[in-house]
Amino acid sequence: MKEGYNKESKTLPKKITIIGCGWFGLPLALSLKEKGYDVLGTKRTKEGADSIQSLGIPCRVFDISSRPENGQADEIFNADVVLINVPLGRKNFKPELFFQNIISVFTQCKQSKVRQVIFISTTSVYGSIKGTVTEETPTEPDTSSGETHSQIENYLLTEMKEQGLVMRFAGLVGGRRHPATFLSGRTGITNGLDCVNLIHRDDCISAIEAIISKGMTSSVMHLSSLQHPTRDAFYTWAAQGMKLPLPEFNKEGGNGKCIDATQTLNELGISLKYPSPYDMPLPEPS
Repeated sequence: MKEGYNKESKTLPKKITIIGCGWFGLPLALSLKEKGYDVLGTKRTKEGADSIQSLGIPCRVFDISSRPENGQADEIFNADVVLINVPLGRKNFKPELFFQNIISVFTQCKQSKVRQVIFISTTSVYGSIKGTVTEETPTEPDTSSGETHSQIENYLLTEMKEQGLVMRFAGLVGGRRHPATFLSGRTGITNGLDCVNLIHRDDCISAIEAIISKGMTSSVMHLSSLQHPTRDAFYTWAAQGMKLPLPEFNKEGGNGKCIDATQTLNELGISLKYPSPYDMPLPEPS
């Protein structure tokens, strides 16, 4: 890990662009603004951009699949920090196209001399690795999403190492989002004894704010809760609390991957607000 430009300039970066101001990007933007940063967000539609602007965050229409319009690139990429938080779109996901679109954003960052480029990735790059997984564990993606994210990570850390940082999030929880919703009522779910790897949105925000304030680059980090109950125990408990039909797991497994984020937390100098998935607030029953 490298503490980058802040160490030299002795000042905090002030201009931050968040590409993808959605479920995670918007709360992050609001938190950064509250801390005094100059934040710009992007959305793919005018309606989306208008909704963000109504909350006090300047927002521009920008789709990574299209070239920026005249003058738009200067506004979006004239920043100290660019954070790229773009969902791959599961319905129409085209791996090669998604890869090229993200690389085009990296190229714009490089041309504009952005000093810190943060790419939000996923722990799915580890695939079905078994046992404890640290930041040094080699990736073994076994899905097209994991493979594409791994390729994007490698490009950023090879071609823009001095500016780039990768943050891999485990399964995301927060607001109305909870994986128990998708598992509710299902039967015969495999690997019920494998551990849960989840992280709350609030802790993700704290981590990104620490990365920005320290000017960290040239690094790969990942984030997950410190405690890892079994899938069977936790998702049954969560479904009960959410008053949903209970999932039924096969009592098998127990040696799946377990994300250890101790190194990342130590480097960032932060503690998790929700160190256990059981600490994470459950969505109110609908």
